[in-house]
Parts: sequence; C-alpha cells; structure tokens
Amino acid sequence: MPPSGIRRRVAQVLWWVSLLILASGLALPPLGIPAPLGLLIGTGMVTLGLSALLAGEIVAGPEPRSYTVRGQVVRGRLDGRVGMCDLEVSACPNDRVASLRFGPFGKPGFEIVEGVAYLRLRNGLFRPNLTRWQSDLAGNVLWDIDVRSSLGEVALDLSNLRLERVNASTALGRLSVRCPRRGYVQMRLRSLLGTIELIIPPQVGARVTLRRGQLAHVTLNNERLLAIGGGRYSTPDFDTAPAQVEIRIESSAGDIFLN
Repeated sequence: MPPSGIRRRVAQVLWWVSLLILASGLALPPLGIPAPLGLLIGTGMVTLGLSALLAGEIVAGPEPRSYTVRGQVVRGRLDGRVGMCDLEVSACPNDRVASLRFGPFGKPGFEIVEGVAYLRLRNGLFRPNLTRWQSDLAGNVLWDIDVRSSLGEVALDLSNLRLERVNASTALGRLSVRCPRRGYVQMRLRSLLGTIELIIPPQVGARVTLRRGQLAHVTLNNERLLAIGGGRYSTPDFDTAPAQVEIRIESSAGDIFLN
C-alpha cells in the first residue's frame, strides 16, 4: 500500500538528503575541496536505502492526487502513456466511471462523447517514477484498454472488468496481466527487453499465441495450458468456458511467464 502521512514525509526527506550527500561527494573533489568521497557516497546510498525501505518505493514528490470520474456511459477507453511511471489498473465501485491516483508529474484527461468515456493518462517518457499511479475502472462499463510503458511496472488486474480489447506494451519494464473472468476478450501483450507475466484464473478459457526472439525465455506454470504447436497454447475447455480470452504475446528478448 502506498505510504502516507508522517511515514511518507520522512521517506521523502531522506530521499532529498541522500541526493544532497551523493551530489556533494561527486561535486566537491573536482572543485578542489577535500572530502571523504567513499564516506559520502556510502552514507548517501545508505540514506537512499532507508528511504526506500521505509516507503516501499522511492518517494521524492508530493502525495499523489485523487481524481474521481462520474457520468452515464456504457463504453469506455483507457489510453495510457505512462513512461517510467508504475501503473495499477483494477475495478472500482459502479457508482463512478473511474477512480484515479496520480502525480506529481503528468495528468489525466477525461471526456464523454456520445455515451463513450475517454480516459487518458500521460506521463512523459523520461520523467522518473516518483509515485505509483492507479486507475480503477467501473465493472459495469465495457472497456478497451491501451497502455504503453517504457521502464515502469504495469499491473493490470482485469478479473472484475468488462472488456473487449486490451493492448499493453513495455520496453524494459514489467507487465503483469490477470485475465478477466467474464465475456470474450482479445489481448495483445508486447515487450522489448522487459518481463511479461500472464495469469489465467481457473474458470477462464484461454488461447495463447507466442511470437518471440531467440533470447526470449518462456516459463509455463499453468497446467491447463496445453501446447498445440507453432508457439500456440490452449486450455481444453476454451469453447465451453464462461470467459474466453485470446492472447497474442510478442517479446524480443524478455522473460514470459504463463501462470
């Protein structure tokens, strides 16, 4: 759970103190000012470690902001360009369209056009991950999701959402996806050098097609997934399962976990 209150403030102060110590250790010697370089760098790293240990993540910016979206919609689209930011997506109560936590960089955008909700999350490509973003979506709205990450961790818990299409990609980060437990959904998951983790609940029928480079590694941990040749896997109950998911996974050189 993200840190809050005094715990977060202490972690934030420790982060800035560690940054000041490390900067001093690197800047003073070139200026001809005697300084114990090893001691300063060591102290800075210890202080940074204490900050991360206290908060569970690097906390440099202010408290994340909350944003609640309301309206009458039947369909929605989440469009995320999160860069180095971590992002969690899951379900929220049906009395709202979405609930967000974001900041300090980037911002959400929202509009309703002819009964369709368009939700946009933007964090610059090279902005650091100072806090974990969260986007919880209403389970009674039919969603399309398109999320792209460069280095952050993206966790999509889709188990309680209504979905039609899901596209998610990462360059160097981690992408974790828990499949929805209702309806028919098409998914495309892509990675350059990052990690893809796919979680298929017991009641979900799945067909998985893999396209991977020679350096990509696949770990199969789901006994229900049977290899049917050509980089394809399927659960034997796909045609009769209450939820059906067709997944295409593409990875150049990352790890793929099928759970």
